[in-house]
Amino acid sequence: MVAPLSASERRAYLAFSVFIPLLGSALGVNGAAVFQIIAHENLGLSSEQIGLAVGLGAISIPFQVLAARIPLGAAHRNLRTFSVSMAVMCLAMALLMIGSNLSLTAVVVAVIVIAVLAELAVSVLYATSLQPLLSTTVDATSRQWLNGQGRAAAGVVGIGLVALVGSVGRDGRIAILIGLAVLGIVLLPLISQLRKPDPPTETTENLETLTADQPAVWNADLVWVLVAIGASVVAAWPFFVTYAADVYWPSANLGLVGAALVAGALGASAAWRPTEGRLLMRAKVAAVAMLASAVALVFLGSDSDGWGRGVAILGLLVVASGAGSVVRMSLLEMAHAHATESSSVSILTMLDVVASTALQGGFLVAGYLIQASAGGGSASEWAVDPFQLSLIVGAVLLLAALSQVKPTATR
Repeated sequence: MVAPLSASERRAYLAFSVFIPLLGSALGVNGAAVFQIIAHENLGLSSEQIGLAVGLGAISIPFQVLAARIPLGAAHRNLRTFSVSMAVMCLAMALLMIGSNLSLTAVVVAVIVIAVLAELAVSVLYATSLQPLLSTTVDATSRQWLNGQGRAAAGVVGIGLVALVGSVGRDGRIAILIGLAVLGIVLLPLISQLRKPDPPTETTENLETLTADQPAVWNADLVWVLVAIGASVVAAWPFFVTYAADVYWPSANLGLVGAALVAGALGASAAWRPTEGRLLMRAKVAAVAMLASAVALVFLGSDSDGWGRGVAILGLLVVASGAGSVVRMSLLEMAHAHATESSSVSILTMLDVVASTALQGGFLVAGYLIQASAGGGSASEWAVDPFQLSLIVGAVLLLAALSQVKPTATR
């Protein structure tokens, strides 16, 4: 029986759920809006270069796969290393903005290195630690509450950060990056508040030895959960900030566009309530909403710039982002339901591998799709421009993958 969480433990878990996404937002993790704005407006990167920076995070895949074997007992140490690493990389981004004598080539190479290292840190140090700890030391109801409310709180703070980045100039953005670096250090004392896994018994040690070559029970149900996670990332709209700037809504305030994406995820997370038997149904309904939003985007067109169109676009961003968040939270809890003490790290790390690989591949391709959508300054040559078509195809693939997933009870 898992003991209830204390107030200090809840605060520690929520702090990591809220503030780690802020650090990643400046470093290209998940192609965050803050990274896109800084890379596009301050560092002068094109959509292809931004997509390349995020897409080359796929270099970390072999390390991510190997990380699935990291013992859960190393979680606290890995989180400390992770927090320090992210702080150092936020400072490196700030230095890039300060360095006025750097060539564009040097800046592009530096941004790519930072984005790849950030992805590596998240996948090898963070993904093998926090969710596996939640899976093995926290009951399902508390875990769903922490994941849901943590995402919601992260959304509130994230909206403020994106809006702030969108409204301040170069010096203000440098100050924000330095502040994020300080935040990474401030998180260090909270790690000791996170629960530690029970020490391995002789039985679990023997089990881990027997499963060294097969660290998780990779049955068909779990495989389809992972496939659906990958499809949900492809169907998401994380590169829309750059797409709006280059093609769809050039006059938009990019901070407002990014804030709408965060607001959708915030609303969905805040509204999430723990459930046992309706995870799959929630995911399917949300996937339909993503498809409907992608189709509606086509009918709004890109040849007008009235306030009504702007409000409609922001509304679609909120809906699509919220629906994507519901899909991911549902599938994450399904993965937790398959995890055991001996397999939690491998299952949840592979979940991150699939999600991050799909995102990196999606960004890499999306950079070129955005360029094709521009069509030399106009997307009118396409009945449905390539980027919009990718959103529709991604949502269809997600629905197809979810149709193969079986309902899963929480654990």
